Amino acid sequence: MEFRILGPPEAATADGPVRLAGHRQRMVFAILLANAHRVVSVDSLVDALWEDRPPATARRQVRN
Repeated sequence: MEFRILGPPEAATADGPVRLAGHRQRMVFAILLANAHRVVSVDSLVDALWEDRPPATARRQVRN
């Protein structure tokens, strides 16, 4: 598997690119890659994705 985070975040396998649907999914992907081998809490992902105004469903959306 190959990962790219300079420019638009991308992932690819030998079979071709992996589809990352939407801005938030690409952000989560980039955050997790930047923190490889470390625990990233749901709360820190919520903070990164929505800053000061997370919706009531933010934690559920991150888990999905």
